[in-house]
Parts: sequence; structure tokens; C-alpha cells
Amino acid sequence: MVLEVLVSGRTRLAVNTGIDWLLILTGLPLAVSSLLLWVVFPRGFYAHRLLWREIHLWSGLAFGVLSALHLALHLPQLWRCTKALVLPSSRRGPRDSTCSPTGL
Repeated sequence: MVLEVLVSGRTRLAVNTGIDWLLILTGLPLAVSSLLLWVVFPRGFYAHRLLWREIHLWSGLAFGVLSALHLALHLPQLWRCTKALVLPSSRRGPRDSTCSPTGL
């Protein structure tokens, strides 16, 4: 996979950590704008409502792109764990500890 080649080792950890922090930073305005648009501002044409709709739109777009990138970076692990859970034990080989719920 292209992302696997471009990002490896410590760089991969740094990229994942950065994406996680960006997801948190884009998720906060998304959550706040959701709450404000749903509870605080009434329906209708109000300047404040339009501002928060734009904030909600762009933070949601950024959150979606970052989520897709985060998923793409974790695809090898997701594939490995899915195989470990779905295939019979005789075909999957040694058990991978990163796939168990407790990590043991």
C-alpha cells in the first residue's frame, strides 16, 4: 500500500498522533456547533445561525477527510485483525496480540 511505504516506523507514530490531535481539534467545533444549532438557535434566518452553520460545515468536512486518512493508515491492521477473527484458527497462524480486545 502506498501509505504503508510513505509512512513507517517513528514517522508513522508521529503522523498517527498528529492526525489524532487534528481529529480532536476539528471534532470539538463540530460538537459545539451541533449543540448550538440544535438547541440554542431557533430555526430561521439569523446571522449567528448562518455563521455556526458554516463552522459546522467546514469542521465536519475536515473531520471527514481526517477520518478517512486515519482509516487508510490503519487498513493493514484492520485487515489483519479481521482475518484473525473470521478465519478458522487452523488457517490464520499464530495469534496476533494486537487484535484481541484486551491486547493480551
